[in-house]
Amino acid sequence: MIHLENKTVGNIVTENVNTAKVFHKYHIDFGFNGNIVLNKICKKKKLDIAEVILELNAVQENHFYLKDYNNWHLNLLISFLTDVHHLHKQDDLMLLKELANQVNIKYGDSYHLINKVVKNVISIADDLLMKMNYEETVIYPHIKKLVAIRSKPKGTFTLQPVLSKNTATIEKHQHIISEKFKVISKFTANFQLPNEACKTYNLFFYKLKKFQFYLQEHNHIEKNILFPKALALEKSLL
Repeated sequence: MIHLENKTVGNIVTENVNTAKVFHKYHIDFGFNGNIVLNKICKKKKLDIAEVILELNAVQENHFYLKDYNNWHLNLLISFLTDVHHLHKQDDLMLLKELANQVNIKYGDSYHLINKVVKNVISIADDLLMKMNYEETVIYPHIKKLVAIRSKPKGTFTLQPVLSKNTATIEKHQHIISEKFKVISKFTANFQLPNEACKTYNLFFYKLKKFQFYLQEHNHIEKNILFPKALALEKSLL
């Protein structure tokens, strides 16, 4: 991982998931917009690319199996996304919505931007719950079917290009959520708290910032690993 300036952020994280923490430090989105080239995003954010690359190359290259998502079986990735990410996200989303409403009640009149933040948080929560349900009922079962067909290629089967037809829709939903997070980051100056913020306000921002990072990881696994491999498998079987 030496010459990185012309690689996409998503590819860099795919090659070494440990680099995600560097991108998180510089507020570089590797999950929603991982297809952007490192050199381009550094110029856009006015970052010293030499310094960023130095930090990326200094990251430990050990790929522990529990984080080496690029070498996982597709069914294992799906189980991980469903049983770990989706399950935890549902709980986190409920908590975020509750905290958002509490903060809005207490600070909505004092900080006019908090209303827009709360509105976007609730909207993101609703979008994600709908997206997760669609993945669990349509997309993931289809990928599992592809894997099953590959294991028994001589059997008879009917197959529709579900991924090919829905890739654009999935990416559109991811883009919408990404844009809403950008609005939140803008209105909060990257989650900067007011001086007199209470414990609830602190907890809300802490949970929201942490949730954004893990959501990027989730989207990275889907967009840069699971879906490309599944799409290639679908095309080969069709």
